[in-house]
Amino acid sequence: MNRIKKMKVKGILVSILAFFMPIFAYAQSQPQVNITGPTAVSPSEEFEYIIYVNGIQATTGTTFTTQISYDSKVFTFKAIKQSGNWENQSEPGISGKDVVFNCKTGNCSNEVGRLVFKVTSKPTANSANLTFNTTQITNAAGDVTQLGTKITKTISIKSSDASLSGIKINGVSVEKFHSENLTYDVSVTGDIANAKIEATTTSSKASFKNGLGPRTVNLEYGNNTIKLNVVSESGTEQIYTLNITREDTRSTDATLSGITIDGTALEEFKSNKYKYTIKKYKAETVKIEAITNDPNAKAEVTGPQKLLVGDNEFKIIVTSEKGEKATYTVIVNNLDKSISKMLKSLSIKGYDISFDKNNYQYKINYNRLKFEDLKIYYTTVSPEDEVTVTMNPDINNNKELIKDLKVGDEIEITITGIDGESSKYTIVIEKDKRVSFFLLLELFLIFAILIVILVLWIKRKKEEKNPKEDKIIEEKVEKKKEEKQLIVEPRRERRRNGEPPVEPDPDPELEATKELTTKELNL
Repeated sequence: MNRIKKMKVKGILVSILAFFMPIFAYAQSQPQVNITGPTAVSPSEEFEYIIYVNGIQATTGTTFTTQISYDSKVFTFKAIKQSGNWENQSEPGISGKDVVFNCKTGNCSNEVGRLVFKVTSKPTANSANLTFNTTQITNAAGDVTQLGTKITKTISIKSSDASLSGIKINGVSVEKFHSENLTYDVSVTGDIANAKIEATTTSSKASFKNGLGPRTVNLEYGNNTIKLNVVSESGTEQIYTLNITREDTRSTDATLSGITIDGTALEEFKSNKYKYTIKKYKAETVKIEAITNDPNAKAEVTGPQKLLVGDNEFKIIVTSEKGEKATYTVIVNNLDKSISKMLKSLSIKGYDISFDKNNYQYKINYNRLKFEDLKIYYTTVSPEDEVTVTMNPDINNNKELIKDLKVGDEIEITITGIDGESSKYTIVIEKDKRVSFFLLLELFLIFAILIVILVLWIKRKKEEKNPKEDKIIEEKVEKKKEEKQLIVEPRRERRRNGEPPVEPDPDPELEATKELTTKELNL
């Protein structure tokens, strides 16, 4: 039963196929036109569309005709190219022009010809149609076959917009930005070491050239030139330039604040002094370290790793934060000779000592007045850079220490050579057994003052005892004056009368009174 059903279904399918076979055969033998070309073009670009005719054997006298229509604000019809044995019978023209190809000899290929178009430099639309109307083919006998009333190709116009709509640097929009302005000058502070560049294209179809799009860049001090290369959809390029100036606040200080030699600071160092000479004694190596004034500056020490006898030169190259350089020179004079640790001279202010460099001990008497201005002077046999002199207590540099000195104390002067050996001179303070001139002078002055005080006291006492005697004398003097007046009047009378004057006899008591009065006045 199932077998009978399968045979019936098979018979039905065979009948259907037999019905459609003539239709398929007719469709396959019907000539067809095929037009191929780009679907997207760029402004000012030339492009071709190729015409193919399939399903017909074109022979001599066969003609192909089509009418071309397009938007003249977007496209221009530039040229017609023939293919194989097809011969072009037309010239390019305006929209709506018929284009005719003729098979001139033998059998012609299915590629009939090529039509050349060009996009205008500033197309008015983002896309446009290219239309082939009333396409037909005519054989040598004049029979016409229609290949289609209209074939339309939609062609998009690639954007040529390679502009930017905005630029940001570290999130801040560039001032006075305009898409047509391609160069911008921007200043940033010295503490900004990086710049994050953001940029937005005007056209969503535009892109950036590899490595020249939005990115983060390191900023050097001074000018930094950054390029943004925008590529439009059509392939045109446009470059925006950012000149970012980073303020250079770096220090130019390439000086040192100190130099240490084997851990000891160079005492004579000055920042503006660039050459030094030091002495070492039979040294094999030396460690020189430099301290910069600016912590951002760098110092590099170069010189021999092993010291030779004589001069050894070391260079300290200081590079400032900004890159400026300065060079300090240290000459290490490596000695190989004996170093004298003796004094060449020694003197003490206020004291006379007989100095002998071979005598290492001296004595001075304690004197309070002299010690108020006590000072010790000395020089060494060896140069100062070969020996170091220390005093204990150091009264030359600390006057307060003088007050603590007393009988029995010692002042030590130690001379240490760069060879490490030393010698010591001692000044011993003894009690002063001599009578001081100043002490005698003080006693004399005290005695003289006492005498003066005593004399004044006696005189005052004398003046206190004689007030009664002075009164008696005064009374006597007044009495004598009265008596004298009695004598004077008669004299005047005798003078008026022309008689000679009569001198009175001298009064002994009056004379004694005068003499006493004179003495009292002298006292």
